[in-house]
Amino acid sequence: MLKLKLTSSSYLVPNNKNWSNLSDNLKYKFSSYGNWHDELLNDDSEILSINLFLDDFINSKITNTKKNINNFLKLLEIRIKKQDNNIVVGYCSNNSENLISLAKFNSEKQIINNWFFQKIYKLTKKYKNLFIIDYDKEFSIVGLNSCIEKRNWYYAHSYLSNYGIKILASSLNKIIHRIYNAPSKVLVLDCDNTLWGGVIGEDGIKNIKIGQDGEGKIFGDFQKVIKNYITKGIIIAILSKNNEADVWNVFRNHNSMFLKKRDIVSWRIDWNEKYKNIKLLAKELDLGMDSFVFWDDNPIERDQMKRFAKEVFTVEVSDDISSWPDQLKNLDQLSKFNTTKEDKNKTNQYFARAKFIRDKDTNNDKINYLKSIKLSAKKIDINNSNIDRAEQINLKTNQYNLRTKRYTNKDIKKFNNINGKYCFLGSLKDNYGDHGIVGSVYLSKINSDVIFLENLVMSCRVIGRYYESWLTNEAIKFSMKKYKYIIGQYLPTEKNLVVKSFFKEHNFKLLKNNEYNIDYKRIYKLYGKRNLYIGNLNKMKIKNIEVYE
Repeated sequence: MLKLKLTSSSYLVPNNKNWSNLSDNLKYKFSSYGNWHDELLNDDSEILSINLFLDDFINSKITNTKKNINNFLKLLEIRIKKQDNNIVVGYCSNNSENLISLAKFNSEKQIINNWFFQKIYKLTKKYKNLFIIDYDKEFSIVGLNSCIEKRNWYYAHSYLSNYGIKILASSLNKIIHRIYNAPSKVLVLDCDNTLWGGVIGEDGIKNIKIGQDGEGKIFGDFQKVIKNYITKGIIIAILSKNNEADVWNVFRNHNSMFLKKRDIVSWRIDWNEKYKNIKLLAKELDLGMDSFVFWDDNPIERDQMKRFAKEVFTVEVSDDISSWPDQLKNLDQLSKFNTTKEDKNKTNQYFARAKFIRDKDTNNDKINYLKSIKLSAKKIDINNSNIDRAEQINLKTNQYNLRTKRYTNKDIKKFNNINGKYCFLGSLKDNYGDHGIVGSVYLSKINSDVIFLENLVMSCRVIGRYYESWLTNEAIKFSMKKYKYIIGQYLPTEKNLVVKSFFKEHNFKLLKNNEYNIDYKRIYKLYGKRNLYIGNLNKMKIKNIEVYE
């Protein structure tokens, strides 16, 4: 359970019932009112939430107000350099200036606002563990007057209304959830009355609505949002009850289509139930059902998906189609902090995977086939240029993940050959293309004889190439220089059953008491006794590694 400390320049009303909206995975506590200075320098919680209200910093002159805020920013940077845990800064200006007074000149508050965000966003680019919540934006969705309660300030030194606390807790939840959990990978879309207006089988290609003024422009803007998601690494799939030829005719021949057939990685266009077809998509892409977001205008299709494929996130689509582009753009399930190089090539990589599976299934001699596609793997040290990808692959991989231990940017840095800890990444190329960084290994020293395989993680899109064997072999080559034994562990979840036989397949044996001259007491204290496997580094031979040699 993550530990969260909340501190603020304003009183946060700790006993307010709306704080219960924070996630059950958070153990949280509040600092004393206005004590953010000390918390910045002394708190060691895994997550520190600091909520600032501009009114608390305002002085008679702008220069003095900026000086007060600058003092906060200096303390913030000292804290970040001192400790590498996650910090979420929330900021509210409560800018309630009169409309007429702003018609010609910016207010002092707005000048300070712009200056503050310019300064603090520079820090977010510099430090990976700093995140910002603009509460002016969040409060504006429902109205600033609903969230700020000046009466509370005069009687309790709190600017927030009950509703304001509810939104603050909800916003904080979203940021923390994304820090520790990857976004969904696949957006699954209907066609008729979703990608275009009308029914292609009845209206024909000339009469469907897309790209023109009015309703057609709405569907065009909706497709533009989808195209933007593709550039961020989201995979697009189609589930449509239609004649397949009619659908592809629209993609190929309608001049107003922003989406092209090459943008669609996987599809099922037939008359079968969509909740059944989405399971076939999951199998084809080798992804868990929880990787999918389903968007369909038909409430019956949505209800069936919710009932029979509960792991899928089914969007409750607005009845007002004019709101669709914004609704899709703001889906938390598909949003991420940044986009990596691998994300931008994701569509091509999953196309390559689908072709690989088809070709492999037609070859009887698997080993010779894998040799023929010229597999080329490379071991990569973790550095500032790839640590975002290292974090991403660790946080988002659920299936080929031995222990499902989530390592953030700061955790990975601790593994970077410090105090007996070591980690590396692996990339892969073959005739189907450059798959990029698709694997990672984490090792840590137990004593002078034993090293522990903290985790081995591999992207599902390269399953079937024995890449896990190559990663294991690299871990063994590194470990045998200093150690006699390597120990690993399988921690089962609902999603990682694919690695259940990993250790047996790679020449590890189940660890039993007193069979080896090792420090069992220390091992059990660190990792428990469940599903531990051991390998003699001088005798281990990894099967199927010859496809890379």
